[in-house]
Amino acid sequence: MNEKDIRFKNIIMAFCPPIIYLFITMFVEVVADIIIFVRQAKSTSNSNGFISSYKFMDNITNNLDKYSYLITFISAAIAIFIFGYYYFRHKNTYEAYKLSKVFTSLKVNDYFNLTIIGAIGSTGLSRFVSMLPLDNIIGNYENTSNALLSGNIILQIVSLGIVVPIAEELIYRGLLFNGLTKVIDAKYAIFVASLVFGVFHYNLLQGTYTFLLSLILICVYMRYKCILAPIIIHACANIVAVISSYFGISSFLNRNIWIYLLIMVVELVIGVISFEVIMKEDLK
Repeated sequence: MNEKDIRFKNIIMAFCPPIIYLFITMFVEVVADIIIFVRQAKSTSNSNGFISSYKFMDNITNNLDKYSYLITFISAAIAIFIFGYYYFRHKNTYEAYKLSKVFTSLKVNDYFNLTIIGAIGSTGLSRFVSMLPLDNIIGNYENTSNALLSGNIILQIVSLGIVVPIAEELIYRGLLFNGLTKVIDAKYAIFVASLVFGVFHYNLLQGTYTFLLSLILICVYMRYKCILAPIIIHACANIVAVISSYFGISSFLNRNIWIYLLIMVVELVIGVISFEVIMKEDLK
């Protein structure tokens, strides 16, 4: 086992990426708050009076919810440029490929299995966690979900299904996990990085799901030594969630408990099989 360099500097460096991402998101939200506030103030001043003033703050909140996916998109896009540059400029234990070779590092069957895990296995995991009595203990998942999964479906897919997964994989798997392996063993780094990923989703239900998903993502990342592998799983999981919400699939299944349970079990079985294939496959 390699000796770990448990210096305060290395610990800080490991946790910096998610903290910086948090501040980026907060900055974008503040800018959005100011823009919406100014627009709402002009609208109120140009209309007759009391009712518009009464609804002033309510309208600001509604507008923030309406554009939450856009705020998320801008924050994630900024993060990709910052952390992508840093990630590929520095040698990482679990990244064997340069940026130019990332897309050619996986075989066709790898893409297939990773897509299955993301589109089917992670959906089954999400359904299982949703059955647990965790919502409203810390945060409210329904409010968060309704805010993000609203608006044009194409923009949602681009934002939540492509840009956000790339940013979060670079931050939490690429930088946080790699950074933690410098100070603690990988088996502990997997747990800590996943816990941080869950905590940064700000509610217990979603945090539990993302914690469990992160364990899978890190195992896949370690297996392939390529950041594209967990990105594919994460992107497929988010895209399926967006489509399910937009077309009312989730709402329909929530009203039919036996169909819900049957589909959940099938999804979990398929996901486990695909994961086993990946972990046992000879990558040479």
